[in-house]
Amino acid sequence: MTPPPPPPTPPSPPDPQSSENGPMLSSLDIQALDALVNAGMNPSEVPEHIRDSAEQVHRVMDLVGSGSTASDPLLVDVVMARIARLEAQQNQQQDEIEAFLTPIDEEALDAWVLSGFTTARVAGSLRDRAVRHQEMADLITHGSSRISGSPALIAATLDRVQTAVDAQDESLHFDQGSAGRGFRLTDIVSIAAMFLIGTAVLWPALGALRQRSQLTSCQANFGSLASAFSLYAGENQAALPQASTSLDGGRWWEVNTPASNSANLFLLAKIGYTRLDDLACGGNPEALRAMSSPSEQDWHNLGEISYSYRIMFGPRQPGWGNSAQTVVLSDRSPVVRRSARGFVIYPQENSPNHAGKGQVVLFGDGSTRWLASPELASGDNIWLPRGFESMINQIREYLSRGEPVENLRLRGEEVPADAVDAFVGP
Repeated sequence: MTPPPPPPTPPSPPDPQSSENGPMLSSLDIQALDALVNAGMNPSEVPEHIRDSAEQVHRVMDLVGSGSTASDPLLVDVVMARIARLEAQQNQQQDEIEAFLTPIDEEALDAWVLSGFTTARVAGSLRDRAVRHQEMADLITHGSSRISGSPALIAATLDRVQTAVDAQDESLHFDQGSAGRGFRLTDIVSIAAMFLIGTAVLWPALGALRQRSQLTSCQANFGSLASAFSLYAGENQAALPQASTSLDGGRWWEVNTPASNSANLFLLAKIGYTRLDDLACGGNPEALRAMSSPSEQDWHNLGEISYSYRIMFGPRQPGWGNSAQTVVLSDRSPVVRRSARGFVIYPQENSPNHAGKGQVVLFGDGSTRWLASPELASGDNIWLPRGFESMINQIREYLSRGEPVENLRLRGEEVPADAVDAFVGP
């Protein structure tokens, strides 16, 4: 009788030492290690069907951490490499979830770059998205001033960033040994984005508020100076303040000399009709606000002067209170500053006191007006005498093309043509 065949031999478990390339983990151990990492290295959180394997892996990890293991160093390397690979995969997946471009946005970005960063040259179907890429670039390099969109859109963006940061508050800590992940790059970027957008939104608003405050202060100064001119005129037969009546070979922009025109205006403060602080504009960081000595007759240099006074030299000067067309005072002239330095002038340039947006002007009847251009309704330019304006008309063709004219500058000897010719300095 033939004996029964022997029972089949059960397959032996994979040998971690059997690989010709060195130690290998079995598929079950790999699965257990994956689950252990995902459970935060807590075996009790691993699914029950692989918990035993996970506990074994965890014990191996404890041995590695304690330094008391006698295991094969290659096996330890395999385990550590597997953990590092899993963490890298998790980080990559997290990054992919947190920030990505859709295929159409990627196509629009490529088209924008290939067009030389000119959105007008991008195909119409992608142009709107290319414009968004351009706006994001402008946000980083120029702030919010070049971004199209409503304030509501900006506010919604800030709210969205804040919501994302609030949702991740528990991960914002330095303790790497705790259960949290510590600071992540995306957390830092979110906070930086808030500062970036907040600054881009608020900084222009603060700048506009500061300029508005300076303009309001200047208008108040001109109101006070109108009263000072009235008081002076009431005691001096309606005349405007004049400390010197002759150029005597000098230039009227030469401060603290007998020919100085600014000394004529300084006279109001010197004899007590106004304060020097009322002759200082907040838009002039060099403005002199108080006298250092009662003997002072003038400002010390052109930079300290905030307001330009009518040039008080010439054949005939107007009085105070009899003409709404006579320009008595204005924010400082940019033309005189350029001419005194030997630079070519730009007759249509506005005063630097208010970021080049315009100038406050005081007229002979005590009224004040904001002018967005140095030209009056009559065409009279307040920075120049009438004869000079005639020369400019002859070379207007050059000016219209933006070409410099080398002899287009003042000499400091020009005077108003008559009592109604508007011409202020320095």
